[in-house]
Amino acid sequence: SNRYYYNWVGGYFYAGTNSTLNVAGSFFTSSGRSVEGDPASSVFVALTGSTVVLNGTGNQELRLRTNSLYNFTIDKSSGTVLAQGLSGATYYSVVVQNKFSVIKGNFVIRSTCPLVIQGDYEQQGGTVDFDLSPVTVQGNFIVTGGTLTPTSSTVYFTPNTSANRTIQLDGNSVTLNNVIFNRDSYVPTAGHNSPGNHLTDPATQTTNPITTVNSDLVSYTISSNTNTFEALNDVTIENNRNVTFAEDLVSITGNITVKSGGELNTSAGTELQIRANNTLLVEDGGNLNIIGSVSKYIENLVKV
Repeated sequence: SNRYYYNWVGGYFYAGTNSTLNVAGSFFTSSGRSVEGDPASSVFVALTGSTVVLNGTGNQELRLRTNSLYNFTIDKSSGTVLAQGLSGATYYSVVVQNKFSVIKGNFVIRSTCPLVIQGDYEQQGGTVDFDLSPVTVQGNFIVTGGTLTPTSSTVYFTPNTSANRTIQLDGNSVTLNNVIFNRDSYVPTAGHNSPGNHLTDPATQTTNPITTVNSDLVSYTISSNTNTFEALNDVTIENNRNVTFAEDLVSITGNITVKSGGELNTSAGTELQIRANNTLLVEDGGNLNIIGSVSKYIENLVKV
């Protein structure tokens, strides 16, 4: 059929363990109570290992309301997937419990609706636009192809375990906007009620937090064979977040702030470029380790 959706209050659909549901039209689970902020009474239960694949040839829309997916894959020969969490005054989060994969096709998250990926983000091709949204990635962030457009989004690298993380940026064009290696700034919830405020202000939240944030030391390595690491605006490294720019990485950013307890490390051949009228600030208790070699020195530049 052209559209998959619920239209019956109290309906349940179970995506079985390790099952795959291919959807050629839109995927809606947003019917239910009309009171803003209430849970959807039509429930989609995504069991462990289940995968929803959007693979239609035309445009498709994803609306989950308070439901979530386990694995989510976009594999489209043409057309765009629009993920939309807006319902009345409530901006519901789009939640993927494990892996979010883009093989081919286009994906856009709309209307400042939070995107929460509790596992890995993997992009092999296609075009992804984070638009205005807060995007939480709790696992690895791997781009091996395609285009990533940041618009005015903020990506929060928010670990839920103490395992080391990899950020690989090898697509055709990969750019981020604001980047926060997060411990304290933001805890994702099921949504928010203000288009300008997705943070943890109780007055704007619809529910309690929907995921955990590991407060222990977590290390991230950023690498790229084909691209720079480019952030159009600010990069913030918070307490117990250790970030390493891999060998030969060229980074172009706005402000970089290393907060107390945070750490930024360079490697041999790293180029650290801060745009004009921006700053590199290491707060009291933060660490900046400049590491090079005899043959590969570190270049610290101001981009004009």
